[in-house]
Amino acid sequence: MNSTFGGLSTAISGLYSNKKALDTVSHNIANADNPTYIRQDVVQSSRSYYTIPGVPGQIGSGVSIQEIRQIRDEFLDIRFRDQSNIKGYWEARNDVFYQVQEILNEMTGTGLQKVMDQLWNGFEELSKDPSNLTIRGLVKERVIAFTETVNHMSDQIDLLQINLNENIYNSVQEVNNISKEIANLNRVIMESESDDRLANDMRDKRNGLLDRLSNLVNIKTVEKSNSCVDVYVGGVELVSNNNYREMEPKNINSSFYDVYWKDMPGPVEVEMKSGYILGLVKARGDVQNTILGKNNGAVDPKVDVKVIDKQISPGNPAINDILLDYESNLDNRNITHNVNNTSPDISDINKLIDYVSNETWESGAHKKIVIATDNSIVVTQDNLNKLKELGVSISIISDQSDGWSDIAVATGGTLFSSSDSNLTVEDVVQETTDSMAREMGYIDDYTEIIPSIKQKLNAFVNTFTRNINYIHEKGKTLSGDPGEAIFKAINPSIGLQAGNIALNPKLNTLNNFAVSQDGDNGDGIIGEEIAELRDKYIFGNLTSDNFYRSIISEIGVAANESMVVEDTQNVIIQNIVNEKSAISSVSMDEEMTNMLKFQHSYTANSRVVNAIDEMIENIVNKMGRVGN
Repeated sequence: MNSTFGGLSTAISGLYSNKKALDTVSHNIANADNPTYIRQDVVQSSRSYYTIPGVPGQIGSGVSIQEIRQIRDEFLDIRFRDQSNIKGYWEARNDVFYQVQEILNEMTGTGLQKVMDQLWNGFEELSKDPSNLTIRGLVKERVIAFTETVNHMSDQIDLLQINLNENIYNSVQEVNNISKEIANLNRVIMESESDDRLANDMRDKRNGLLDRLSNLVNIKTVEKSNSCVDVYVGGVELVSNNNYREMEPKNINSSFYDVYWKDMPGPVEVEMKSGYILGLVKARGDVQNTILGKNNGAVDPKVDVKVIDKQISPGNPAINDILLDYESNLDNRNITHNVNNTSPDISDINKLIDYVSNETWESGAHKKIVIATDNSIVVTQDNLNKLKELGVSISIISDQSDGWSDIAVATGGTLFSSSDSNLTVEDVVQETTDSMAREMGYIDDYTEIIPSIKQKLNAFVNTFTRNINYIHEKGKTLSGDPGEAIFKAINPSIGLQAGNIALNPKLNTLNNFAVSQDGDNGDGIIGEEIAELRDKYIFGNLTSDNFYRSIISEIGVAANESMVVEDTQNVIIQNIVNEKSAISSVSMDEEMTNMLKFQHSYTANSRVVNAIDEMIENIVNKMGRVGN
């Protein structure tokens, strides 16, 4: 009897196990299109054996379900999250560069470059017929077109920066929401699995949240023995068991947000090594160091000049006159300056290096040294490298080219001939403002995208407008009056830069364009000089057109880098996803095969139950009855 009822129990265990397996197949099929779902599988094992007296060996007692496991490779999950935060960083940058290129609009041929071409051509035509009011009106409209174009570009870049700031705020809130949900899931999973049953669906949901979180910030995860997952950002616990730490976007002394830990001092960016939020922060610009510390890309045309003029022959008064007029000419160009005449001992290169190193320089100003000398100097490449690292531009007025020419080239200065009778203070000061413009527009890279672009654009607009204003102010109007600046700052406290320039209202009267040198209606010398400015190296070794093209080119190179890296990350991640799918995704063919297998097994076990049932019925109802 034991063996008969034991057989019934064995068959029933088969029914139960196959029913559970069919339920799991059904669950897999129902979640086939669920992107976070991991295929589940019933793990079966034989139940304990028993013995029957007089029967050799042991008799099996059927099948039991050990667990309903997830078919996943945890190593692939780690790889995915490690690559996802890198993708998030470059995804943010690539999106910003795409929007910047749309703002600059140079690919369509209707951007600022075309407006500049028209402006230069307008002054060239006006120089040929300076009294023609029609051409003067055309020049006025082209000046207005230039101001409106750069102001619109600046406004759009400012708006993009504001939008990035809002994206940072929203992304931080998303991190907080995800962290809270992961902590809640930790609690639910821990409670559910306290009796050794796996909460697979809750684990799927938690893993999906971890995947999304890994795109926003760089995270490390540790699954503990209590079924909870702890999450770290740069060594700081974001989630621990059913507790979580919040991030907080704060705007301190600015409308822009820095990301802080809510319960800890210091910004979270210190812990962020990658991720979408860091990409947004870098693209927008660091608040304390760049937006506040460097005035968010604004430029200040300011020079600190040390004039060393005691080395020149006393019989050359022209050089002395040039140096005496140096400061007043900087005034005429609206450049903030600090000019000091000094007489240090620079008889050899090491003494010059010591002088530059030990001299006090005005903060934020272009460092410039102008040396007038009859003496030669001996230099080495190491000396030149040291001078270059000191960030000073050195120009020399001398007929001794040996050594001095190398110094000028290495530091971005110029060697002027002291015997050149045509040399004027304008030449020397123009070279100073040119090297200053190059430095104002220089950036190491585009890590901080928006401030870098603003600095480049502001340096361009400031230098472009100042140089045109300087030439125009030397001219005469049709009425014989002195010329005034063509471009005016909308807000004088900020100065000439993108977003803050307009046509001087006085030039709404067309006669006030001062393109004549002496007021004669037929004299277009000043207009011609403005037109020729197009080919002048007013940005160090670049013309205005080439400097603007360099902005477009540099942005294009940086944007291409972001696009290539993001595309590479997409390929890497897709390969990981493919590997995960091969292991963990639901295969309809495989599930249909399992369904038929478990269905047949269920049917076979039910027949065994029926057979045993008939046996038991015979034993109970018919045993001992004769003749029936």
